[in-house]
Amino acid sequence: MRRIWVILLFGFVPALFVGAAVLATGVAARPPKFTARAMFLVDWNTMPSVPNDEQAQKFRANWRKSLIAEITGLPNSDDEISDVIDRAAALKIAPTNRAALAVSLKNWLSVRLVSQTNECDLFLIELRGGDTNAAQTSASVALHGIVAKLSAEARLASGMGALRSHANVDDVINTKADLGQEIQRLKRGNTPPYPKAVRERLTQLEAKMNNAEFDHMDAGLSLLSNLAGTIWNNSIQIVEEAHVVRADGRRGARVVQSAAVFGGFAGAVGLGLRLLILAILKPSTSVGCVPPYLTAQPPVRIAPPVAQPPPSKPPILPSAKPPIVDQS
Repeated sequence: MRRIWVILLFGFVPALFVGAAVLATGVAARPPKFTARAMFLVDWNTMPSVPNDEQAQKFRANWRKSLIAEITGLPNSDDEISDVIDRAAALKIAPTNRAALAVSLKNWLSVRLVSQTNECDLFLIELRGGDTNAAQTSASVALHGIVAKLSAEARLASGMGALRSHANVDDVINTKADLGQEIQRLKRGNTPPYPKAVRERLTQLEAKMNNAEFDHMDAGLSLLSNLAGTIWNNSIQIVEEAHVVRADGRRGARVVQSAAVFGGFAGAVGLGLRLLILAILKPSTSVGCVPPYLTAQPPVRIAPPVAQPPPSKPPILPSAKPPIVDQS
């Protein structure tokens, strides 16, 4: 009977307490049942760029990294959530629904980078809701709001790229003018046939002039492309509209399973602690040089047997002989 009470006190009670705590936490943190998702990509082939400009290419690479961190970090703050909802104006969100949408985006919005190549980045939006309409509406707001936000940033970057391309066009024009002046000076100062040194220098200058012509053409095309990008930019593309993909019905079973596992572990720990405490408090039978009788019953000493004298032998009597009778 005592063993049953020990198991109940040190094993069952901790297991019951921890299991109930895990169940309560799981029920309190239970997410909405339905999950909706949407997908979009960033096409870096059509994003603003300035060719033949090392500084601009470095800025573009850093911008790509910061853009990925910004998207996957959503929602960063209440202001970010409000901005996403405002940019999804095409969905005609009712003012009475803004508060519920803000709470849904803040608690259940998840944006992940699922694929990346040199040409594009593919993002997945997932969002939970208490019913299919709530989940799909919230995911659609997040999708269109994020796409509108990134499209605005791409147009702004196109404007910056146009300014950089215009500066490059001016630099190429100045370079071509300097090369042309040097070519004319060499030709005026010498008469054909030109000396070997002059011919080699003219060949170098003409090769640089040809390269400058190509650079001029690239810078001009970049200027026109970036100017067009400030008005219309399709670098941000919707791949999948928001739709409900599944209902998470397995979470309740996972919560119960976790409660059972943690509760069993707590019960085992309780019983183990009891055994450990008993082992610590149990007195030792041999500590150092302390005689054993100080911690245990003194031994019973048995007196040795007293030596008994050997038994005395009876005296030897002379054997009696019959008397001799004279028969004569």
